Amino acid sequence: MVRFIATLAALPAALAIPFTINPYNSIWDHNVRPYKAPGPNDSRGPCPMLNTLANHGYLPHDGRNIERQVLFDALSEHVGIEQSSVETAMANAIILCNFQTGQDCGTTLKNLTLLALPHAFEHDHSFSRGDYKPAWIASPEDFDDNKNFNASIFQTSLDVLEGSSHMNYQQMNQVRLQREALSKQDTYPGWFEESKAIQEFEAGFIFGVMGDFNLPNYISNPQVKVEWWKYWFTNEALPYELGWHRPEPKKDVNFLLSASSRLLAARVTSTPSPLVSGAIGPAVAPVTLPAQVNTITYQLPTGTPYVGPIATEKGLGHNNGNGLFKREPEAQATPAPSAGFVPMNPYAQTLAFSDIAKQQARASARMGLI
Repeated sequence: MVRFIATLAALPAALAIPFTINPYNSIWDHNVRPYKAPGPNDSRGPCPMLNTLANHGYLPHDGRNIERQVLFDALSEHVGIEQSSVETAMANAIILCNFQTGQDCGTTLKNLTLLALPHAFEHDHSFSRGDYKPAWIASPEDFDDNKNFNASIFQTSLDVLEGSSHMNYQQMNQVRLQREALSKQDTYPGWFEESKAIQEFEAGFIFGVMGDFNLPNYISNPQVKVEWWKYWFTNEALPYELGWHRPEPKKDVNFLLSASSRLLAARVTSTPSPLVSGAIGPAVAPVTLPAQVNTITYQLPTGTPYVGPIATEKGLGHNNGNGLFKREPEAQATPAPSAGFVPMNPYAQTLAFSDIAKQQARASARMGLI
């Protein structure tokens, strides 16, 4: 070994091979593809992760005709999420595709925008998206952009962290409650529906993908590196240039369930208001949905897919002119959801057409649309 090193040292400088760590081609991912901004005709949805995978070309860049196994492979190979974590979610995405298109989608999600259908995968009090019917719409028939990234709303998530470099379970629980309180306050009367189980599962994904593997006790007690999370959501791109790589070990459904329950159990330092009953503490077990009533058809938001700062001026937020977070006019008192109702969780429970229709009908009935 000593002789080999000495031989290398004796080589002419012109023959020396410089060794540098390239974060875009790390030992964890030998097939890294650069970010490419979505075009005006590309389909994007409310899920930052799926948009990100499409922007890198790990899913079809146009966001259309995504085969089930292609999605499983992309999540596993590029962000470290095992198939077991998303099998139920993918099955429900196909059910939603069938529901929206009136066709048999087979094993293919026709486009990412389908996921923006209200009160299915899409839900109120998102970390980074506006609600479908905010308080400032002119009438209950109107709607706003619930699909594209909203920098102002995401900032209300980051505000809770007060400049922390990392986010633990307690802080994420505080962020979750902050977003719920602001959403309930600023949503059109009758529309708001608490979706705690859905959001806690999504928070589990954030811990799984953006947990800082450089910290001690990463496996047993992950903490999200805020810089990575912010880069990912804001740009809808993976933060390779910030030292991130696909985490190991890959995260299975047991990790996501564990992270979800641990963050809900974490004691918060303050309680934002208003919150619905049961917002703090364990999620209520799912119950039978109420009998189906007449339904209406919700339109999906349109417009150019969001393009983050790395495709424009680095460091600047961008809202595409849609859904700026604001507080006027003040919302009236929102009718409380009926006691015992818990929306279906598309990440953990299999949906049927009737489930989607019933969940949408509840809010529509409260608003007097049906």
